[in-house]
Amino acid sequence: MTLKQHLVLTCGDQLSDVAWASKDMDLAVGRFSGAETDCAKHLNGFKVGSRYDGTFKNTTPMGSCDQKQSLKMMSDAAKEEVKEFISAQLEAYSASGTRWLFWAGKAEKTADL
Repeated sequence: MTLKQHLVLTCGDQLSDVAWASKDMDLAVGRFSGAETDCAKHLNGFKVGSRYDGTFKNTTPMGSCDQKQSLKMMSDAAKEEVKEFISAQLEAYSASGTRWLFWAGKAEKTADL
């Protein structure tokens, strides 16, 4: 998924669902993060693999997780995309008046989580 597609899905489509769901009750957006992939080691289960690189059962690779393993390996453009993705989410959820929880967990061998 491109950065633009991520932004449309997260800050557009899903945000309208949040607005609809919160019209009759107080709502908080659950965990979200800056991760654009599922490349973090064991994120999907012990030795299960990643959808992003196609090592998860019955998936087609979208890219390589090699460049996602550390900040040193990420290009400046990739770092900027993660920054833009996080900023857009924070702005969208804050502007909607919805409470939110940003997940800043640390995972093995990943830079974008």
